[in-house]
Amino acid sequence: MERAQFIERQTRQADQGLSLTGGKEDAWRRFLELAIDTYDFLVAAGAPPLWRVVPAANPPRHQWKRRDGRVIEFSPALVERWENWNREYAALRACNPRFELMDMMREISESRFAESWPCGYERHIQAWVDAGDSSAPPPFDDRYDIVTPAFFNRLRELRQLCGGWLYWNDELRRVVFAPEPEWQRVRAAQEAADAKRRREWEESKARDERLRQRLAQIIAMARSDSTFWNALHTWELEREAKRPRELPPPQPLAWPTSIQAVGVSPEEQAKHDNPPVDSIFAEFIARVRESDNLPTARAIVFFLRREMRQELGLDSTLQWLGGPELGRQS
Repeated sequence: MERAQFIERQTRQADQGLSLTGGKEDAWRRFLELAIDTYDFLVAAGAPPLWRVVPAANPPRHQWKRRDGRVIEFSPALVERWENWNREYAALRACNPRFELMDMMREISESRFAESWPCGYERHIQAWVDAGDSSAPPPFDDRYDIVTPAFFNRLRELRQLCGGWLYWNDELRRVVFAPEPEWQRVRAAQEAADAKRRREWEESKARDERLRQRLAQIIAMARSDSTFWNALHTWELEREAKRPRELPPPQPLAWPTSIQAVGVSPEEQAKHDNPPVDSIFAEFIARVRESDNLPTARAIVFFLRREMRQELGLDSTLQWLGGPELGRQS
């Protein structure tokens, strides 16, 4: 990571700490300066650049190596500054329930997914804590076995002391504290967003299933129509005969999706889904396509040609660089 990126990330980290401790600007300025000095020291010593330094860290207590494998020895001054910061950090944590709560939720996230924060999962942790049953299994995979009755009870105490909850704010790109009324609004919005994503996922699965079933029906109809199938047989062989002898490496067509691409207008999407095709396809599509336009004309042509090429023992390359389009004859 470049130095400017590291400083930007660490500045957000310091701002986050300041927002949870209040009135401790000097402490967080010292932490930011210490993190940047540590980054510079390690880079100068030949170590890979740091990505981030969390407030509870103490880099000199860990072994760092140069790119060539040699161990890096931290300067005594830097070691002392980190020891001083750890003591200051412990004091900050002891008198700021929100900050202690953040650390405990980070521990949960590390145990669950080895991530720094349980983004989007905060409400499940809150519901588990509010239920008040320390013997109930946690709503996450506790890989490091951090959950004990003492851990659970401290979470409950912090929940009551804070009078709200912590969550990741996408706009601010950091963890923020929300008093209880605000947190309930945030929670409701998260639940609504999750419900919407689930509906969209289920609709997408149902649409994919309809697509598979409909394509199977269309292939069966095409095969049962001997006039059309024989004509397609001839069409594919004629097109293959015009294929250049020397071609670039085969580039099979991508799946003919009808998913709306980002930044593409409905008109452009419709043009993509319904490319110009030879009359042999246009007439067949007009007969078999249903009112919901599923599958698209592109998908129908794609699968008809793939089926025919497999029957003829041809490869799956349906077009060649600079050659005709998906369903047009040259």
